Amino acid sequence: MYRAHPRRPTREEEAERVRLEVAHQIKEQLAVMFPNGVPGQQGQAGDQVVSPGAKWGSCASTDNPPPELDTARYAVDDITTHTPCTLHVPLQSNITQEIARGVAHPICAGQIIHGVPLHAGHSRVEVEDMPSQYRGYVLQFPPEEGVDTLGTALHNLIVWLKCYIIIMSNDGAGDPGDGASSPSNG
Repeated sequence: MYRAHPRRPTREEEAERVRLEVAHQIKEQLAVMFPNGVPGQQGQAGDQVVSPGAKWGSCASTDNPPPELDTARYAVDDITTHTPCTLHVPLQSNITQEIARGVAHPICAGQIIHGVPLHAGHSRVEVEDMPSQYRGYVLQFPPEEGVDTLGTALHNLIVWLKCYIIIMSNDGAGDPGDGASSPSNG
């Protein structure tokens, strides 16, 4: 007699499952770090972690223009050579989570990545390492067929929102005072 087998999840269902799992892990970490609530929190973080470009506002702020109109400058705009960096995702209005380390590439006018013009507000980054729990993170702009998660993008160039690229200081740590995570004045 034929026995029905459980249906395998689709790629989208699996990606959603991974996003929810990562969001849950991050919320647990925040709860341990901030037992009385996150300072400056204006509400609960959503149950879903999305690729940085999925939020239309610069650095997830709804008061700023969409990345296509973003004219702010970030630390990544000023590099002239391949530079170590960390890749972050937004959790709440002013809180981000590091999910990978890589190398930011200098930006050139009219830049093309994998045959497509680079989106405004974005930059090229080569993914070098990430904790295993973020390997399933779905990329907004997959660089090629079959490379659609952070884990499959290891040692590949990807597109990432500039406001979530944190340039690392010489000692290997991101320097929050270098303007990397917020627009600079001027």
